[in-house]
Amino acid sequence: IGNVVNVRRSGDADGFTNEREFTPAQIESGELEDWVNGKLETTLPADVDTAAAAYSLRKVRNAYSGDAVQIRRTSDNVEVNVAFDSNGEVSDSSAISNVTESPDAGDTTATTLGDFIVPPSIQALYNQRVYFNGSNQNVVLGSQIDMTGDFSLQYSFIVSETNQQIIGRNTTGSYIRAFGSGSITAFRVQTEGGAVNLTLLSSINYNEAHTIKLKRISGSFGIYDESDVLISDTASNSDTFALGSFGRGRGTYAKGVIWNIRVDTDNDGTTDHSYNGYGNTLSDWEDQVGSNDGTVNGSPALFTGQDFEATVVTWYDQSGNGNDATQDTTGSQPKIAENGSLLADGIEFITGYLVTTSYIVELSQNNASVFSVAKPNASTSGFILSEADTAGGSSNFILGDAAGGFSSNSVLWVNGPTFGTKVSGESLMAFTYDGTNFQAYVNGAASGASGTATVNAEVGNKSTIGANYLGSTIFNGSIKEIITYKSDQSANRFKIESNINNHY
Repeated sequence: IGNVVNVRRSGDADGFTNEREFTPAQIESGELEDWVNGKLETTLPADVDTAAAAYSLRKVRNAYSGDAVQIRRTSDNVEVNVAFDSNGEVSDSSAISNVTESPDAGDTTATTLGDFIVPPSIQALYNQRVYFNGSNQNVVLGSQIDMTGDFSLQYSFIVSETNQQIIGRNTTGSYIRAFGSGSITAFRVQTEGGAVNLTLLSSINYNEAHTIKLKRISGSFGIYDESDVLISDTASNSDTFALGSFGRGRGTYAKGVIWNIRVDTDNDGTTDHSYNGYGNTLSDWEDQVGSNDGTVNGSPALFTGQDFEATVVTWYDQSGNGNDATQDTTGSQPKIAENGSLLADGIEFITGYLVTTSYIVELSQNNASVFSVAKPNASTSGFILSEADTAGGSSNFILGDAAGGFSSNSVLWVNGPTFGTKVSGESLMAFTYDGTNFQAYVNGAASGASGTATVNAEVGNKSTIGANYLGSTIFNGSIKEIITYKSDQSANRFKIESNINNHY
């Protein structure tokens, strides 16, 4: 019943000195084997040696006290810094700080990342409203409602992008369309015979809940709030406005949410048709006043934050060197959240990339090591890291992919060996270079990419994450972590990889 063997496990932070004794019963039960193969007590990657730069959605360096990432809410361009949570990683519960643009009153209670992406007032609508996805989904009334004179049409809505005809006639003719670049600045009202644009006195945000009234009084159209206060300019139009559909107008399906439709066909203060729209079943679209019920077409889902997105403005460098990776152009910012939640695979670089403050690897300085956790989405997957930010001549790049997708013809950096291992799914990739010899590893195993390599001078004075220079070949995939060293970390590779592997 006593201990029969004392085992020393390799790879721990103290270097092969972590020991434990085991009894025969513990050996037979597999407890010894589980301990050997269990999590290693490794140091954090950036603490093994002074890293050139460390980008991650987890806290990789104990001494780092700053935020992980700065993100932008796409609905209204508000930006915040995201701090690490109690577990040292970015999650939906991570606190937000340093709002660079004052949020509106609906966001003043937001204290977590999740509440920032989708304000609590919007989350309160989850699973209680129908979401139309812009394709073959809408509600059609049993009979078209034709309004030829004065009328009032009130409805609540959420749309995420411009030109969504969320309400109107089903196929041809009338609709109401919210439009504007960056925010809703006007409504276009199409009647059966013409159209007018009604410019708002103050713009309103996309991806927020709004309630408006379209009124025609003595032949003059205007947009009003719930208190019947005019909030737009006016325009004359006496043509018939036909109403027959929610989620589609004049043959165009809309993306968004609509509910609480109230129709006063002659603007006498009496509601003639009323639709709650609290879900996606037939009973949710019954006429609460008249007998003109709606029929649900397609299979629309319930609203759970669809279209609420956030992108990365800055990925902060945790190494202490202040080499932050940024992207000021909104259309080129990689995505970090969609449909109200963080992306599970990390930062998605399919349409965006980040540029560092200065070089982060400097292969021309002879020694370099790079560790990355990334997931390619397609066979042609661009560049995880490029030692260039401007065009003109060859640049050193890491895990570059001209064709074939991380396969035998993928060049790891200019004039270096090709990548001999196909990368599929989320992988830990390590690359070490001692000034002459190069070696690549995938999930801890040496790949076929090894041998001598030469380097070219860098192009520009910065590096690019998620693309080649100027975003010319963007990485088709997601990245969770990149840690670089201006030194050969071959001796520490096992510890660094173990730490990364333990977390992910």
